[in-house]
Amino acid sequence: MPQPIVLILDDDPTVRGSLLQLCESAGLLAQAFKTSEDLLESVEPDRNCCIVLDLHLSEETGLNVQKRLAALGCGAPIIFLTGHGTIAISVTAMRAGALEFLTKPVQGTVLLEAIHEALQKDANGLAARMERGRLERRLDMLTPREREILPLVISGLMIKAIADRISTSEITAKVHKRRIMMKLG
Repeated sequence: MPQPIVLILDDDPTVRGSLLQLCESAGLLAQAFKTSEDLLESVEPDRNCCIVLDLHLSEETGLNVQKRLAALGCGAPIIFLTGHGTIAISVTAMRAGALEFLTKPVQGTVLLEAIHEALQKDANGLAARMERGRLERRLDMLTPREREILPLVISGLMIKAIADRISTSEITAKVHKRRIMMKLG
């Protein structure tokens, strides 16, 4: 599994460089982008990451980038940085899923703490998404008849009751249950 990465989007080269240096000094892998297009092309949905995003970019707002990331299905935690934030904007960002909203200049320790929290949150979410994918692949192995019987098995019904519900013999119900159990592990 690749190392977690911090993706940085800020149109100010000095800020980009400082943020990159801060991350690297803490032993974090980081990549900085000048434009939102570059960032959007680099996001990998199955990689543990977080995004440090400037609120005021020359090409568009960070809030718009946040919406575009969400439209792509990117659930990576976002940490907003701004020199000109308002309470209303911070509320909008947080309601849209931002993890943190920090003002510039930000203390390195505060930003690093937020980054570590974001990477941990994304790692947990990534693990959950991977587990869900494994379960979905197992469910896809079930036949339509097994899918019909699965809720009956899960509810704890006895074989006789399952057989009655699906109008079949107990032996057939038992075979279906055994196949379901094997396929789902």
